[in-house]
Parts: sequence; C-alpha cells; structure tokens
Amino acid sequence: INELVPATACWELLYTNQQEVSLIEQKLKVNQEEIQKKKEKSAEQNIKLGQADELQKLTEKILNEAILQTQKSVKDMRAQLLPATCPVCGSNDHPFTSSDPALKNVIESLKNEDATSKDSYKEILILCNTLQTEINSTENNCTILEKELAIKNSYVQNQTIKWDGFEMNETCLSIPAIDRLSWLRAEENKRKKEHQGFEQNIMAYQLLKDKTAHQKNEINKAENILLNTQSLFKDCE
Repeated sequence: INELVPATACWELLYTNQQEVSLIEQKLKVNQEEIQKKKEKSAEQNIKLGQADELQKLTEKILNEAILQTQKSVKDMRAQLLPATCPVCGSNDHPFTSSDPALKNVIESLKNEDATSKDSYKEILILCNTLQTEINSTENNCTILEKELAIKNSYVQNQTIKWDGFEMNETCLSIPAIDRLSWLRAEENKRKKEHQGFEQNIMAYQLLKDKTAHQKNEINKAENILLNTQSLFKDCE
C-alpha cells in the first residue's frame, strides 16, 4: 500500500501527459498539412497574380495607345507621316479620328477591359495577401505547439523514469495503458480495505488483550483475597 498510492499518482500524471502529447502532435500535424495546402494554393494564386499583372499592363498600354491616337497632336502628325509603319502605334494606316463614333466605342470598350483587368488583379492580390497572412498565423501556431510539445515530452520522459522505478510497473505490463489507471485505483481501494480490516483486527486484538489483562488482574486480586481469608481461618483455629 505504501508503494501503490504514489505509483497510482505517478501513472495518472504520466498517462495524462502522454495523452496531451498525442493531442498536441495531432494538432501540429493538422496545422502542418494546412500550411502545405495553403502554400500550394498560394503558389497557384501567385501565378495567376503574375498573369493578371501582365494583362492589366497590356490593357492599360493598349488603352493609352488608343487614346493617344485620338488626340489632336497625333492627328496633326499623321499628315507628316511617310508611307511606312507608324513609330507611335505601329499601324500602317490611320483611318480614325477623335470624332469617329466607332472609335469612341472602341475606346470605351478598352476602358472597360482595362478596369476589369485591374479589378481582377486587385482581387487576386487580396487573396494572395490573405493566404500569406493565414500561412504566417498557422506557422506561428506550429511554433507554439512545437515548444509546448518539447516541454511535455521532457516531462513525460522524467515521469517515465519515476514510473519505471516502481515495482508496480512490472505488474502492470500486461494491463493496457488505457485500463491501467482504473486497475491501479481498484487495487488501491482493495488494499486499503484489507489494511483497514487488518487494523481493525489489531485493534480488536488489543482490546481483547487489555480486557484479558484486566480480567487476569481481577482474578489475581480475588486469589489474594481468598488466600488472606484462608489464612485468617487457620489463625482462628
């Protein structure tokens, strides 16, 4: 009983911390898998971000070139152009003027495309930033979990050494870890009851011993009285 009580307490702490270690390891694994998935998604979005950036630059360039062609200065320059490719826009001819309705529609369409490409770029950029923030946060959680795991593992190692020092360790080898604490508690209660019964027997024995001693003392007193009485009768004769 003297070893069983501390052994039970030791195993309870050891098993509880072993379970906590398993839980931390599971959390760490989930976080690491989440980081991997988000990094893969982030890589995909960064590719899309690069494509969206190229597209917005292209639509902006096309729009600016189209607007440039409608300006009066360009119109005046056309009269001075030689029969060759335009050094400004690359065109071989200049059929439109700023007042041309068809050109106005083209410009509006290019503006819409430019705005759409810029909005698309911003949306992807926000998503990339959000993913990176989530990755950083999850990596920070992993760092915290890894530190906590190291502390718990160190405690478990020390507690295991203590547990191995108890003789009950050998007795419990055949008992599954999940059932070991309940078995130890049941064994502890069983031995406590046995110990209490033993103590009660000792107390009963001591009471009986005291009672017997008292009775023996009373008998001795009675015998002394009897001897004295017999002596008086002899003296009277």
